[in-house]
Amino acid sequence: MNNRWKLKREDCLLLAIDFQDRLIQGMYDAEDLIKQNQILLQGCGIYKVPVLFTTQYKKGLGDLSESLGQYAKDAKSIDKNGFSVWTQAEVQEELKRQGKKQIIVTGMESHICVLASVRDLIDAGYEVFLPRDCVSSRNPMRYTNGLDQMREYGAVISNTESILFEIARVSGTPEFKEMQKLIK
Repeated sequence: MNNRWKLKREDCLLLAIDFQDRLIQGMYDAEDLIKQNQILLQGCGIYKVPVLFTTQYKKGLGDLSESLGQYAKDAKSIDKNGFSVWTQAEVQEELKRQGKKQIIVTGMESHICVLASVRDLIDAGYEVFLPRDCVSSRNPMRYTNGLDQMREYGAVISNTESILFEIARVSGTPEFKEMQKLIK
């Protein structure tokens, strides 16, 4: 059986790109974007999936949004000025330190920073999983275009529920029961 592209809890990390209030307010679906990311962050917390945040030019665009940061208080946050997270040596070092080969990517904008990051992560040998309801752009056409390109690069395009259920693997556990409350 081929295990490639089968998300494994022990081998994954959530990378949340550029969730800053100044950027969030420009997204065409901002309210649902934040809600789905809150659910995913809480689910990752339940299953002990590590989280890494990035911010884009914090000096000009502000800090990580508390609307998401509150769900992963122990997560590391790295500021960047390149569009791809991979341009930041500190991100590369943190991913290497974590030792995870599967990266769940969320963030903004799907056709700029998320796209560049996904391309570079795949080029670096990572398996990338992208919950489509956890990424966005200012414009729906550019959002869709970004998703199409990431799929062509080899990313698995999924959704929050599918990702959480794949991480869970089985029902009936205390963790599953706690996670299930998030999606009802």
